[in-house]
Amino acid sequence: MTPKRLHPLALVMLIGGRLLTWTPLALLAFLRDFKGGFTRMEGLTDLGLLGILVAIAALSAGVRYWRFTYTLGPDALTVSSGLFKRRTSHIPYTKIQTLQRQQWFFLTPFGLERLSIETSGQDSDKAEAVLDAVPVQVAAQIEARRMRVAVAGATDVATGGSPDVTAAGPAEPAAPEAPISEPMPTTPDPAPLLTGAPDDSYTADAHALNLYALTSLGVIPIISGLLWVVNKLEDLAPKAWVDALGTTLSHLAVTLLVGLVILVLLIGFALSYFNLIQKYYRFTLTRRGDLLTAERGLLKRDAVSVQRPRIQAVRAKASILRQCFHLSTVQGLTASSAAADESDDDLVLLPVVADAALLPTMRPFIPWLPTDLPTLARPRTPWRYARNAALTWATIGLLAIAASWWWWRAWTPWVAGGAAALTLLAGPLGWLAGRHTGVVQLDGDRLVCQIGHVWSRETLFLRRANIQSLERKQPVWLARTGLGHLTINLRKGNGLASLDVKYLAQPTIAAVWAWYQPDA
Repeated sequence: MTPKRLHPLALVMLIGGRLLTWTPLALLAFLRDFKGGFTRMEGLTDLGLLGILVAIAALSAGVRYWRFTYTLGPDALTVSSGLFKRRTSHIPYTKIQTLQRQQWFFLTPFGLERLSIETSGQDSDKAEAVLDAVPVQVAAQIEARRMRVAVAGATDVATGGSPDVTAAGPAEPAAPEAPISEPMPTTPDPAPLLTGAPDDSYTADAHALNLYALTSLGVIPIISGLLWVVNKLEDLAPKAWVDALGTTLSHLAVTLLVGLVILVLLIGFALSYFNLIQKYYRFTLTRRGDLLTAERGLLKRDAVSVQRPRIQAVRAKASILRQCFHLSTVQGLTASSAAADESDDDLVLLPVVADAALLPTMRPFIPWLPTDLPTLARPRTPWRYARNAALTWATIGLLAIAASWWWWRAWTPWVAGGAAALTLLAGPLGWLAGRHTGVVQLDGDRLVCQIGHVWSRETLFLRRANIQSLERKQPVWLARTGLGHLTINLRKGNGLASLDVKYLAQPTIAAVWAWYQPDA
């Protein structure tokens, strides 16, 4: 088949991506001039450097665009790239773990999108193949051929496949077969599965998205980023400006300072809220056969497709704030970085759902999930979680106090107060984490594992076939207590996800061990 090139808009996207990568260098040069005062010679020098950066970005992007081709074969996708070192990737459709489609608003009028194709064999966080700007029909063609190959393989298995050949000598002549009255099975056409109405569908309503955005803790990194920017501007801005600002703040009343802090918090909350609303705008989860597709986004429409057998586990995760409102986020763990823009690279199946409706909502999409959450075998001593959490945060607090005393002595009392408050809060939260930890076998194939953390709780639904290994540990200091730790290893992304369930009774650990090795 004839290799195809990317759309010319891909060249613009490649140039823009390289310029964004080099933006920090340009900002540092600008801030250097800002602190020292702009001079004509320095300004011309920086403009010249900027022009060189743009020229290098355009040249490297042009070479990549010129040497990049892709071919949609009947059984595999072939991608070729590189100038001096030619690289060709041959990706069978059966090896594709996830297909991620991203359509920025400026690509919509042209009917283009960006495709990221991930397999279980990649050894980095990058996708196996990225097609920056291709027609939307390309993804449909890949999915159709992917399903056609899967259905063809299932048909071969169902019809017995090719006959076995033995080495026992020439076979005896076979008796004449009776005329075949029924037609031979053919490979079904998967096109109706992709173009027709989905078998199941879920769309997040405005109320659910508002709950998701309002109960998010995303404001914390945003405020931290704002404080970091303010700190850097203080270091880079002219000293006269910094002194004038400090003098102005010192003359403000306490109420105005409190109002300024509240304003910063409101700005952080607003940024976090609108970012999540546009990110999960019109979130839709659909099922067509074994194909699950999650679509979302306002400025960038993002769609990720994954075959149900590729899902290693289903996780329901809830932050400490969402636990108060009995809400959870449902994610699918796959052997790929299906959602590289997420904090933990897991595919979001439901942004937010009430705990009582979680399993009834998800069972049409993942049929092996239980109908109800069973009673788990929990640790008998949740106070150990409280002790560990308090000691951990006390250690972090002491280190923060020492750092503030060394570098920012004026902030030491504030840091000490915050460290003390977090240490006192960590104890009850750790006890709650212990109460939210446990494990239980549903049957010979399924396991439910719940792990409590200081700031979150996660419930995982697992199948024995997807568990890579089990580990059981009993430290010396726990020998007399009859307690131990259980570690469950899963394939996640490009490595392993280790689930540690601590302080379980030894009979509980032994039961899970026997469940995982039924023939041992």
